[in-house]
Amino acid sequence: MPEQIAFFIRGKPQDADAFPIFERAKRVFIGYPMVKRNHSYDPRNLRKCLVHYGCPDEEWAWEIQAIARTNIYSQNRNFVRAITPNSIVIVPRPHRGLVYAGYVTGDFDVVDDPPWADEYLSLRKAAKLNVNDAERQHVADVALGWPIDEFRPIEISRLPAWMRYHMFGRSTYGRFGHHPLDHSITSYSVLDRLIRGEKFPPIEWTLDHEQAAQRLVETLSPSAFEHLAVSLLQLEFPSEIWTQTGGSGDGGIDGLGSTPDGSCAGLLQCKWYAETAPSLGGLGPSANIRRYAAVLLPRTPEAPEDGTTLLDLRWVTDHVVKHRHRLPQALSMRIGEP
Repeated sequence: MPEQIAFFIRGKPQDADAFPIFERAKRVFIGYPMVKRNHSYDPRNLRKCLVHYGCPDEEWAWEIQAIARTNIYSQNRNFVRAITPNSIVIVPRPHRGLVYAGYVTGDFDVVDDPPWADEYLSLRKAAKLNVNDAERQHVADVALGWPIDEFRPIEISRLPAWMRYHMFGRSTYGRFGHHPLDHSITSYSVLDRLIRGEKFPPIEWTLDHEQAAQRLVETLSPSAFEHLAVSLLQLEFPSEIWTQTGGSGDGGIDGLGSTPDGSCAGLLQCKWYAETAPSLGGLGPSANIRRYAAVLLPRTPEAPEDGTTLLDLRWVTDHVVKHRHRLPQALSMRIGEP
């Protein structure tokens, strides 16, 4: 029996929000159409001119020969073939504080001459995106996908962080995995319970380090992890001034510690997930500046060999418990005493 899959699709081709079409058509679309060899693009006959990502291997091998860059199309094919009926799809809309969840009810298909084509082109125009009316070349953005039973709004805060962070990278679609600490917990089981309206038990106060570590993984987004790591270093070195600096152009530094007179005392880089902790050996004007690499997952990443201090999940958990009385994040995760 195929594994039940949970996946997300942004539904924003080139930043044109197509979710109103998704919702009314009760479908999700993957985009990235591939025109068949010896065919011209015809928006009125998409099944005839577009390659079906679930086509037989022989047909795929023949069609792909004409493609110069095959990676994206091969990724699409592998992804499409993994999705089966009863899979769960999420369309995230963080500006609403929601995700929209539904069950896949049928196989992947190409919608011929979609009735929502003009609506989609109007969306693109409203977003000031290029629209070639003569060729209608963008209609296929909302033609390749799966039927959905319905879309149910779910508060995004109810999704654990180990699922949420997947949706906010650069990928336009992707598959959720298992709980990184407990592989018996699948993303599918979590979403299935949320869709069915099951109540999760209230979070009880705890000082158990294993429970605390699991709450860190389930609660912290990459950005929240950066802030937590900076807060912990501030509490460890109260005479210093630690600030969160992560962002575009930060040079790989997510936290900066300084003395009261402004001298640099420490540098921090954070990774929500990294098999090997980042090296900060080449950063900073002085070898005397302390360097920290904070990594939440996996539990024990490979440590750097250049004097950079690794702050792994065990270190973070221990210090959240240690500083729980002064740490707002510990309060929100109920780590400590009531």
